[in-house]
Amino acid sequence: MMIDHSTNSLQQAPKKSKQATLTILKLKRVKLTYMLTLTTITLNNIRDELAEAINNSGGLPGSQDDEKGLAQRAREAEGGVEVEQDLMDEDSIPVPKSEFDVVESGIGSGDKTVTGSKDVQFVDAVELSIAVPRNASAPYDNEWIELTEGNIDEVEFKDYCILAFKTSTDDKFEIVEAAYDD
Repeated sequence: MMIDHSTNSLQQAPKKSKQATLTILKLKRVKLTYMLTLTTITLNNIRDELAEAINNSGGLPGSQDDEKGLAQRAREAEGGVEVEQDLMDEDSIPVPKSEFDVVESGIGSGDKTVTGSKDVQFVDAVELSIAVPRNASAPYDNEWIELTEGNIDEVEFKDYCILAFKTSTDDKFEIVEAAYDD
């Protein structure tokens, strides 16, 4: 309630709108990045949302080596034998083939499905481990502190905070900074 001194009457104060607090987190594994928008930040909530995002996007490549290998093969292809193509000739433009086939097995704990020539891993939330960088200003140094129920309350999560994740089959947390070549 407020008093309007010009009329000496009581007036209702305008209601303040309530906005849900959302936090946007970046979760990375080697070169993969998933963005999560969370209203409540708990370890189980992060794991559940991340597992859902991974599985809904087609799963993870079979291993981190596959992800590293893709980047390495791309760099070798750029620096290797150059093939000149006449870009004005529409008949010489290569048409890419789809790398994905229909996934035949269900999503579950550690299910691996062969799609084309790629191994794809669907994940269960309990298989995921999450970590925060030891130095928040240098996450690409790959020095991580694994989150547990005991230490998650000590971490201050800000929008676009970079976290690392790994599955139960990964040896360590590792992320790679995206590089853009001209």
